[in-house]
Amino acid sequence: MVYRRFDPGTVRFVFLSMMFLASGETIVRGDGKILAPNATARITIPDQQALIHYADKTQRLVIETRFIGPGTEFAWVVPLPAIPEITAVTRGLFPTVRHILRPRVIHNVPHLYLLVVIPTLLAAIYILAKRLDFLLFCMLVLIVCAMLLPSLGSSGTTVATNSGVAEGVRIHKRHIVGDYEATVVSSKQPEALRAWLDHNGFDIDQSATGIVNDYVQKGWVFATVKLTRDNDTDTPSTPHPLAFTFPTKQAVYPLRLTGTHEGPCAIDLYVFGPQRAEIPGFVTKECRRCVYLASSAAYGRIPFNNDEAIPVIHPQLSDMVGTAPVVTKLSATLSPEQMTKDAYVSWRPYKPARETYYSHHSVRIILLNILVTIFCAIGLVLLTLIRMRRITHRKAVHRFLVTVSLSCFMAIVTYYAWPKVDVQLATAPFIFNELWHREMANRLKSEQPAAKDDLTITWLRQRVEFLAHSENSPMRESFRKYDTPFTNWFTGGPIIEEDSPGNFQIMVKGDTYQYVWYDGHGRAKSEPLFTR
Repeated sequence: MVYRRFDPGTVRFVFLSMMFLASGETIVRGDGKILAPNATARITIPDQQALIHYADKTQRLVIETRFIGPGTEFAWVVPLPAIPEITAVTRGLFPTVRHILRPRVIHNVPHLYLLVVIPTLLAAIYILAKRLDFLLFCMLVLIVCAMLLPSLGSSGTTVATNSGVAEGVRIHKRHIVGDYEATVVSSKQPEALRAWLDHNGFDIDQSATGIVNDYVQKGWVFATVKLTRDNDTDTPSTPHPLAFTFPTKQAVYPLRLTGTHEGPCAIDLYVFGPQRAEIPGFVTKECRRCVYLASSAAYGRIPFNNDEAIPVIHPQLSDMVGTAPVVTKLSATLSPEQMTKDAYVSWRPYKPARETYYSHHSVRIILLNILVTIFCAIGLVLLTLIRMRRITHRKAVHRFLVTVSLSCFMAIVTYYAWPKVDVQLATAPFIFNELWHREMANRLKSEQPAAKDDLTITWLRQRVEFLAHSENSPMRESFRKYDTPFTNWFTGGPIIEEDSPGNFQIMVKGDTYQYVWYDGHGRAKSEPLFTR
């Protein structure tokens, strides 16, 4: 057997090509332990979102409403099957629920093409050790694969109670609930009810007359709510949610009055109950079991990488949902024609569901894995056919290039057709969230105003605003060494005063000012600052 002597430049090219393919997209950081980034899909807030808890024939309906448009006074009406108890809910409830029920994001896809490329190279070299012609053909395969790596593998990247009768309308309750004035009314006369609503500033569209009549005939009550904001602005206002608790035989989300408005409405419902919840016209996005933590001490012993379970440790969320074993996220974008009936909840046996999204980066790696596998397989088949003299070199090159062209075309079409989402990348978010807020608490404790009388919640909030958002904040210098964004590590937005993941509150407990912050599961942690 005769062996050919290879040109040294050709050998070096093959060696460098192998090293390039083996390197892939590996990113090495020389600063201690390597921590894989977590990817979270950017969350879009719907037009309406509500939390429903149902147990023992009692429903709690928590509604968050956004007001858009000029003006300082807003009013809305919620029809309910029974007289409710109305309570205020903290603003962080829905951001917390959205975060712990966020969809799974596929971002870190393994580079499986390396498992294909290396054996293929070894097999090709075994053949090429006998024929120089095959080396040139293998070089073509390597060049095509190397060209695909940069393009496909590049990383891509929230008063007292009253009861009475007025003109045929019974006023069951009148409350000041947080920022709202809430009144619960009912009537046996639809005309009298509509007149009362109109007189008190609740503009009911004429198209809703029949709907109001139906509710009156069924004996429903109407919770009427007014909000007065300080500024007349066109920007959306999202005041704190309200919770309505009332007896009912079947959990319900009232839709019919919403259907009188023009245009579609995007709705997300978070239903906590005994089983999996279903509503006609709604899609089940998530269905998970709930893990309730009696204390912070139990928190560290519960693994939360289980796709079937979510932790319920946020203080307000725990109060709202009791010990419901299952939570279901139902979503729909409904036209007015689809909202002619209220949404009644039915229960089905538990079956886990998890919404899954792919990032741009993960789709590129998946397609790269497939393409490299195809190219290597076709290349080896053609090399074998050439060695067996079943095909000429020219035909082999032609067929390989045709395969490459068709595969690349299909990959491009697939990439743009594949549903993808933008993601927020964060390295060790729980760790850096803890470090950031402890640093904030320590800096607040080390600062005091000139006069003790100036030590107020307002002063503390002003200092937090400066330390958290000012370009001259000394905390920016402290965290620059970590190469992390100076933003909420869980949402990617600004760090704000709110009881939700990654954010904080300044509170007074007894005679002590406290700095309270929340981790990614909504667990509250606190640090005492000063004595009043």
